[in-house]
Amino acid sequence: MKSDPPLESELARIRRATDAIEPPPDFAAEVMARVGSRAPHSSPPSTAWLAQLSFVGRRFVPIATLAAAAAVALAWSVQTTLDESAPSALDIAQDLP
Repeated sequence: MKSDPPLESELARIRRATDAIEPPPDFAAEVMARVGSRAPHSSPPSTAWLAQLSFVGRRFVPIATLAAAAAVALAWSVQTTLDESAPSALDIAQDLP
């Protein structure tokens, strides 16, 4: 079984094989243009909190809407129960002498 060549000789072989390979002349400019077009646009510090708020709000608003609907349903249920069980002003007035 043949042993693997030492690391230094393998690196030297790869270096010789790739010496002639170079990127195109406009490679760096093209990479920078593409990176610049995909970079997130940073907002000024005064509006950074607004962006953070909108991100958090996307998860909070649906939950808050469901909670509000449940609170309205509960309030309506309690009010209906109280209206049915409590005497009205007319009932009280009829009981007066």
